[in-house]
Amino acid sequence: MSTISPVTGAPDLAALLAAGDIQGAIQLVMGNRVQLLDAQLAQQIQAVQDRNDQISKLNDLLSKLTTFEAGIKGAGASDSFDQKNYTQDMINNEAAVNDALRDTGVDVGIPNKGGQHSTPDQASAVGWGTTRGQLDAAITKVKGLIDTASNNQQMDMLRLQSLNNKRDEAFDMLTNTQKSFHDTTSGIIRNL
Repeated sequence: MSTISPVTGAPDLAALLAAGDIQGAIQLVMGNRVQLLDAQLAQQIQAVQDRNDQISKLNDLLSKLTTFEAGIKGAGASDSFDQKNYTQDMINNEAAVNDALRDTGVDVGIPNKGGQHSTPDQASAVGWGTTRGQLDAAITKVKGLIDTASNNQQMDMLRLQSLNNKRDEAFDMLTNTQKSFHDTTSGIIRNL
């Protein structure tokens, strides 16, 4: 009876047990556990990297929104740029903010009214009619998103650490079992 699965080409657990190869069955199960934990670990690492990218994009957006807001004169919530005093720096900042909004995919609640020098295709976009109040609300929303993403990142890191510990334990069990079987086999051979 073959202990190799004709479908996968890997050792078959049922065949190993039927053949009485307990050592092979235990090693197969433990090896499969290590492989599954390795796959979960890789997925969690990717999730952490994705979250880091998201936080980086949100921080970039926050910086650009703050720079854009600094161009608005006065302290009133309704203060906005008008077309006459919209400088080239403001146009450049507008394009940078709208690009960052597109990159993050975040709707910060500033309606795309048109009138932008850049041509954004998203729902939220800054332009010469954007008010300080709208920018303050957008900045607050982005800060909240950064806080949420940072908290989620901490949870992702805890999951990553837990998975890494489980994977190390499974690998240690596998190597300890292999060593135990090797020692037992060596003792039997010496006694013969």
